[in-house]
Amino acid sequence: MHGGDIYTEGILKGKELIDFSSNINPLGLPDSFKDNLEEALSWVQVYPDIQYRNLKRNLIDYLSFSLGYFYKEKIEKLNIEEENLVLGNGAVEIIDLAISNLNSISILVPSFVEYELCA
Repeated sequence: MHGGDIYTEGILKGKELIDFSSNINPLGLPDSFKDNLEEALSWVQVYPDIQYRNLKRNLIDYLSFSLGYFYKEKIEKLNIEEENLVLGNGAVEIIDLAISNLNSISILVPSFVEYELCA
C-alpha cells in the first residue's frame, strides 16, 4: 500500500495498521507542537508581514549559527541584508523569479523540467 491510505486497508477491514508508506508520526502530534500551534493561531486574524521581515531576520540568524557550527568558528552575523533574500513557495517559484527577466537561457538536457517551463 502506498500513500497513507490506512482507511481502505485498515479501518474498513477492522485492522489496526502502522503506516510506513508515508512520512507520518504514528504517535501523533507532540504536545510542544500543539502548544506552539495554539499560540500561532492567535495571529490568524491579522495579515502577515508581506515583506517577511521577521522571517528573514530569523533566517539570517539561523544561517549564521549553522554555518558557524559547520565551519567550527563563531560567525556573529552573515553579511546578508534582508532585502537581498528572496523567499518563495518552493523551488519552481524561485526558478521562475530568477529567470523570468532574462532575454535567453541555455538549458542542459536532461534537466529539471521546470527550467524549460519557466523559460
